[in-house]
Amino acid sequence: MDLSRFAGALRELVSPKMSQEILFRAGRRWGERQAQRDGLVDSPMELPTRVEQALRRLSARELGQVCIEHIDLLAPPGQPLVRARVGNPAEPAAGPEGHQRDAPGGVCSLPTGFLTGYTQVMTGRDLTCTPLDCSTCVSGQGVAFSIQSAADAPQAAGPAPSGSSRFFLRSLGQGLGEGSISLGDIVENTADAIVLFDRNAHIRFWNRGAEELFGCPQEAVSGKSFDRFVPPDLVASGELEWIEDKIEQDGALRNFLTRRVRSDGEERWVTLTRTVLHDSLGDVVGSTAILRDVTEQRRAEDELTRARGLALLGEVSAQVAHEIKNPLAGIYGAIQILMGNHSEDDPQREILENICEEVHRLDETVQDMLRYARPLPPKVIQVDLGDFLRQIGSRPTVQELLGGTALVVELPEDLVALIDPRLMDQTFTNLILNAAQAMDGAGTIRATGTQVEREVALVLEDDGPGIEAQDLEKITQPFFTTKSRGTGLGLPIAQKNVEAHGGKLQIESEVGRGTRVLISLPAGRQT
Repeated sequence: MDLSRFAGALRELVSPKMSQEILFRAGRRWGERQAQRDGLVDSPMELPTRVEQALRRLSARELGQVCIEHIDLLAPPGQPLVRARVGNPAEPAAGPEGHQRDAPGGVCSLPTGFLTGYTQVMTGRDLTCTPLDCSTCVSGQGVAFSIQSAADAPQAAGPAPSGSSRFFLRSLGQGLGEGSISLGDIVENTADAIVLFDRNAHIRFWNRGAEELFGCPQEAVSGKSFDRFVPPDLVASGELEWIEDKIEQDGALRNFLTRRVRSDGEERWVTLTRTVLHDSLGDVVGSTAILRDVTEQRRAEDELTRARGLALLGEVSAQVAHEIKNPLAGIYGAIQILMGNHSEDDPQREILENICEEVHRLDETVQDMLRYARPLPPKVIQVDLGDFLRQIGSRPTVQELLGGTALVVELPEDLVALIDPRLMDQTFTNLILNAAQAMDGAGTIRATGTQVEREVALVLEDDGPGIEAQDLEKITQPFFTTKSRGTGLGLPIAQKNVEAHGGKLQIESEVGRGTRVLISLPAGRQT
């Protein structure tokens, strides 16, 4: 095959740089295969001889004379392994307007690629070759080039051919009896989402990790823009333009925390790494993106931040409550003395009684603050939850507050949980009375539950008006309340009590469809 004429025809079809790229990659692959056939050497001292023998094969095929000026395959960092020149085997024939159109020099990328591929397999190192302009390749001195470690290559040389990585993967595959493991196999099957974009930022590759993260197969996104997976608020803020500017300026964007949208509309937190992708001649051909789903990690961090904030709030509440408690007791005692100086029908006595009621209410608030700030560790025993809830509902004080609200307990017999009766009495009473107040004393509170393995799942459900979405997000925050006379600590204390048992308390609600409180507690009897 006349490779010179092939190179000329190739230049007619694609740009000169592209033709050089194709021939270089073909030569490099040829060199890798030849090195595999030749086998690895026992000593580094044999490598120069092997390389010289390989180059003689090229010369015999009239693919250009490669003259090695220096070779040191154990060169220290910063020094080239090979310095050489490539030239034509014969004086090229002049073409129209003086162009050496069909000159053998048109295939000079082939021997340099061959030598790069051969050397990198023999050394097991990531190597790259300096860019080569074939248009200046003529007989005589030829064109100088060097092969060096990818880490020492100038930026213009672009990314290094992954010689050592391919060598390792091939060896690993043979060791596993699989023949070979390709880099493509790893990219395709990695858990992180890997996306390749062309120069127009259109998706050209989408691995299985991306399919899982975004819930969309590759064939549905290939050739399309990535904008559909970016939340509208981030698109409006110009995040995509900022990312493109960043990678154009710096070449890469690393571990950028942001949000992306799945095909079903669910938002996920991700870390994004974007990198400009070059060919072996240093030209930008696109970019890569690696996205890692960190949603669960983000939620855990938010929960930890919330816990720390609540702990700090608890300390402050304890200090405030301590400072208020003693003065309140003194005020209450003084008012009781003053009331003794007034008869039952004295108008001033009524004023003093109102003051006592307000002092009593403030004292309850202080007690709630102390219960929230300094929760006692639970002393658990086995408790039948059905009997426990019925006893709470039958108390005269609770019955009076329930009014016309019915408490229906539909728990299975012998549904036993490990709880502290004192703490959970406070929790269930608060939840039941909250539901009754939401329904204005007219409705039904239904308690259902079951045991799943080592956990009791309990549900308290009412048919009241429900909770607004904006309030539902804040309802377990300390001091948030929608009541005219409330401390805003009832639900936070209930949540703390449940969590102290190693359980969870969640609230689900929809306006017009009631509220459900889901409580998980450790089971007293194992299934």
